Amino acid sequence: MSSTDQYGRFMNALCNLLDGSSDNTIFKDDCRPIIGTQSYVLFTLNKLIYKLVKQLQAVAADEMDNKLLQLYAYEKSRKPSIFLEVICHENGRVLHDKIIYRVECSPTPIQLCI
Repeated sequence: MSSTDQYGRFMNALCNLLDGSSDNTIFKDDCRPIIGTQSYVLFTLNKLIYKLVKQLQAVAADEMDNKLLQLYAYEKSRKPSIFLEVICHENGRVLHDKIIYRVECSPTPIQLCI
């Protein structure tokens, strides 16, 4: 079986799990023939996805999170300037008076800075 076929079968099983047309047991049964004994790694993937979906639902439901996302979209659309970072920080503080952190992901070398 080619890796393209395996990938397609896995994506189909994953989509079925996410849309509710299958459950954990069916997902596990679908993954075993694709990967074999190492498929247990995929069984934990569904837990990660469910937690991620719950977090996204919490962000979507929270008014402050939505305002901060709108502010992010606005700031991202602005013309870059030397003072943009300071302005972004102050605009964020107007919405959210608690401590605000800057999170930056750098691709080369791969690192996450807070």
